[in-house]
Amino acid sequence: MFTVSELRKILVISSLRKTIYYIENLKDLLNDLETNRLTKIDQSFRFALQRLNHKLRAQFKGVAELMKYIELYREDF
Repeated sequence: MFTVSELRKILVISSLRKTIYYIENLKDLLNDLETNRLTKIDQSFRFALQRLNHKLRAQFKGVAELMKYIELYREDF
């Protein structure tokens, strides 16, 4: 069984590990979590969300550009 503190750490790691955070940054965030510096955790999640939104926007733009080429290719045939 996990303690509440361990579960919080697991949530932070699983939420941020696929974003822009390196292991050293995660260690610092986990330390902030242990010492109840939750504003830093909140800021980190907000920053990660902004980065993910930026990446998603870029991917959508890429798909839109690709669709232009696909349409041109289809018109040729």
